[in-house]
Amino acid sequence: MTAGDLTIRAFVAVELPKTLQAAFADAIERLEKEIPGVEWIDPRKMHLTLRFLGWTTRERLTCLEPYLSSAAKAFLPLDGNVSSLGIFPPAAGVKARVLWAGITIPRAGKTLQAACEAAAVECGFPPERRVFQPHLTLGRFKTPARLRALPKLDLGATRLENLVLYRSQPTRSEATLPGVRRAVTAYSKLVTFPVG
Repeated sequence: MTAGDLTIRAFVAVELPKTLQAAFADAIERLEKEIPGVEWIDPRKMHLTLRFLGWTTRERLTCLEPYLSSAAKAFLPLDGNVSSLGIFPPAAGVKARVLWAGITIPRAGKTLQAACEAAAVECGFPPERRVFQPHLTLGRFKTPARLRALPKLDLGATRLENLVLYRSQPTRSEATLPGVRRAVTAYSKLVTFPVG
């Protein structure tokens, strides 16, 4: 496979409901005053990534579709709970690059993630070496920062109903929501697989 064949940057994620997107928009308005120097993600584009695929071909993505469809049908909608903030890298004394919100999902959500991982490997993607840690990226620091403490965040329960194969593309578009400086990346849905 040549570099020219790698035409699509993609990932598999669970779509967030509009009610949770709206809650994040309100939270970001507050958080931007408490955590300076963050390029905030547009809440309408937030998602729970289950498997990052990277640059790949349309053929590999087509291979994934029946596996993802079967995986989604095997599970009921997932009940999650959004609370807490965290950073990457998480090590003490290391400057933060990414700010995220923690989301607790049931065992079925982790099993769904494992099914997405198995599908990716079956379609020729290398195995993911990092342990899955459910989180929702809120933004990236313009300059890596040292943080003494993070504010509290508790957005409560949410229901996750759609597994989506997304395409991602870098962008410099201006954001239109309060609290959002600009979208870091543009996402478009390639295929949606309802859960259940």
